[in-house]
Amino acid sequence: MDSIVFLKILRPPAEAIQQIQDLSVATIYEVDNETRIMDPGIKSLIIGQKVCGPALTCQVEPGDNLALHKALTIAEKGDILVVDGSGSLDTAVWGSLMTHAALARGIAGIIVDGSVRDVVEIRALGFPVWAKGTCPKGPTKKKFGSLNFPVRVGGVWVQPGDLILADDDGVAVISAGRTPGLISLGKLRKQNEEEFSKRLLAGVTTIELFSLQGNLDQLNLTEINSDYQTWMAQSKK
Repeated sequence: MDSIVFLKILRPPAEAIQQIQDLSVATIYEVDNETRIMDPGIKSLIIGQKVCGPALTCQVEPGDNLALHKALTIAEKGDILVVDGSGSLDTAVWGSLMTHAALARGIAGIIVDGSVRDVVEIRALGFPVWAKGTCPKGPTKKKFGSLNFPVRVGGVWVQPGDLILADDDGVAVISAGRTPGLISLGKLRKQNEEEFSKRLLAGVTTIELFSLQGNLDQLNLTEINSDYQTWMAQSKK
């Protein structure tokens, strides 16, 4: 069967991308139970980075990255490459030279359900990469998977053009049509959390803040006004 590449994706409005980027993955998860969260094994190579943008989806054949090279020619500024590498860790499908190519095109970042290499160089370049693992072994460039078809990455399905939000907590996949409601809910939760932080700094306990005393009471919690060692010694007498 001949390989097929869709050259275009439906991208969310730039304003929606910016507003979602102001939120965290944890916040998005808390306000929307339909948000897809990737396997936590897919982690950022650089602590403290955050990216948000439309998914340009790519499926590579095991041990090969030819489809990713093609993806680099059609990706637009702000896109995030989302790569189905079948979770394979024994061959890297991304490295420093491809990172240079991605930076030249203004690509926002890459999510790889597989391995990458040249980690020191990638970190020096500051390019956002989330990957399942690293491996020094390089790929072949003879097989083709698919571009801009639905892919399964980190245990969740990603459609071309879905909004990707990634930070140190993980990677969220948001259907483009859900962004308006998420923006308002996310902003509200962010405001509430800022208020909670102020109350905690003022001395309120988390038990009080979240009204957890009733939960403890239902569990018949026994409080002993002693340390463990003293209590044990006394109980043996």
